[in-house]
Amino acid sequence: MSTTTKRITESYTCAAISTGNLTEEDALLLKHLANTGSQQILQRESGFFIKLIETDDSAESCNLHPQYSPSLLGIIDFVYMAGARMIEFDKDAKAIEGFPVFEW
Repeated sequence: MSTTTKRITESYTCAAISTGNLTEEDALLLKHLANTGSQQILQRESGFFIKLIETDDSAESCNLHPQYSPSLLGIIDFVYMAGARMIEFDKDAKAIEGFPVFEW
């Protein structure tokens, strides 16, 4: 047995946000992207995970899709600037104050 100490060398923060902060159109787009092989989006029964990618070129451009609503773009920017690198949109999470809540 190896005596090497095991440790986590990388970690990141995940922001939990209500799916109510998503427009119905964004939810449908995220579902479509998750089902067509996106490496950044995972769908699950209660919502979605979006992995925010950071590169040396442009951290912002890797995380944005041209069909995202202005509301979702604002959430991604807010979460990214807060230092989180993953968003968990979950039906049981709390909505972010200051962003619209959608009923669909």
